[in-house]
Amino acid sequence: MTQVDRSRSKPGHDFRKFGTGNKKTLLEDTRKQGIDLRDALLQFHKKWFRTHLQFGHAHMSLMQLKKKGVTRQVWHDHPYGPEQLGKKVEAVPIKDSKWLSIRFPFPDLDSEYKSQPRRYISHLIGDEAPGSLLSELKRRGWVSELESGYHTPASGFAFFTVSMDLSNDGLDHVDEIIELMFNYIGMLRAKRPKEWIYEELAELKAITFRFKDKESPMSLAIDVASKLQCIPFEDILSSNYLLTKYDPDRIKELLDKLTPSNMYIRVLAQKFKGQEGSIIEPIYGTEFMEKDIDKETMQKYENALKTSNPAFHLPKKNEYIATNFDLKPREITKSEHPRLIVDDS
Repeated sequence: MTQVDRSRSKPGHDFRKFGTGNKKTLLEDTRKQGIDLRDALLQFHKKWFRTHLQFGHAHMSLMQLKKKGVTRQVWHDHPYGPEQLGKKVEAVPIKDSKWLSIRFPFPDLDSEYKSQPRRYISHLIGDEAPGSLLSELKRRGWVSELESGYHTPASGFAFFTVSMDLSNDGLDHVDEIIELMFNYIGMLRAKRPKEWIYEELAELKAITFRFKDKESPMSLAIDVASKLQCIPFEDILSSNYLLTKYDPDRIKELLDKLTPSNMYIRVLAQKFKGQEGSIIEPIYGTEFMEKDIDKETMQKYENALKTSNPAFHLPKKNEYIATNFDLKPREITKSEHPRLIVDDS
């Protein structure tokens, strides 16, 4: 599906390229274009890399790169514009799975790691408590699982995605599911950002960081090395976890981007196989069809954004967030045998 997304993006944008490479794209196609692949690779390396770039000299080497006039590339133009939005993509998965995904173009928020406004939004849209979007969709028997999150494919642009695992019945009610999602987003807008929700989220993330499990050394090294390009060294390990700057205006600004006109829909199901008018994505052979979302349906989504739904409300305050992490003193007993502490039903 990532490759389907790439194939649908703006013509000429780097995101549209095949990001992995195979024999055809790397060898056969380059020969047809008269490109010497090895020479192109060496030129790329010469421009962007320093052979002596080591962790101990990273700052010095980056300064030398800047003196050469080399700056890190940033794609400010989003690969999804008006012509790519307002669409519905129906694709055929390999597994017999049914999945709905709604994607919104988003700005690159990686530098806003101290406030993480997108995490506030994904925390609420992905909530499972009574009054949540998932709670209502489960009650109707349409969805069994929901997740929402933010992804930055490259510096300069990102996506915010809401994904759901559909039941057979849910597959027949995709439009109603999306209307309910916009009902919920409309409620979040009307209630405006709440500092107590942000503080709860900050406390939970701080606990996660404090008691974080060890990671694979290789995974950790790759992660921190990539973050060094945009996050100060002293914040590298904590940047995903510690929320220290509440920014309600930015949260509101991002919520305002979650609109029907700024989205496209992906539905995956085996039932779309063999549809008239479907095409085959050439790299992975994914069968899919792209359709315009008709004006009537778009208007329903717009109306849902402005309509209050009594099923939805903000979560209640969490009274069970730990604040005291001291070890409880252990009672000293002198006994050679185990003793019964509790005996109940």
